[in-house]
Amino acid sequence: METDTRLSKTLTRDDIAGLMQSEGYDVSPRTIRYWESRGYLDRPVRVGRHVVHLQSALEDIRALAATRPAAIRAIRANVVNKGRGQVVNVEASGDTLIVKISYKHINQGELRD
Repeated sequence: METDTRLSKTLTRDDIAGLMQSEGYDVSPRTIRYWESRGYLDRPVRVGRHVVHLQSALEDIRALAATRPAAIRAIRANVVNKGRGQVVNVEASGDTLIVKISYKHINQGELRD
């Protein structure tokens, strides 16, 4: 019987949460389950009694975790939620998250708030 070699590179939610916390991200197993339920992450694979993610999911998890700091929440609250701007693109590259926001209907004075 042949073993799927992809499954040898798997991590549980606890493993992922520990790794993310060691990298300075505030991620818990519950957060990971939430992201799965919302469709932000692929559903985990069941291996025996455990559910695991492939190690390749770490980049997606890092990108999601990078959107959680207070600075990003402030952007959402002050720009997006007040209707003054619209997120048009989000890109993740390693530890860098680039959020492009459109300010089509904003007066110059409003940018100083």
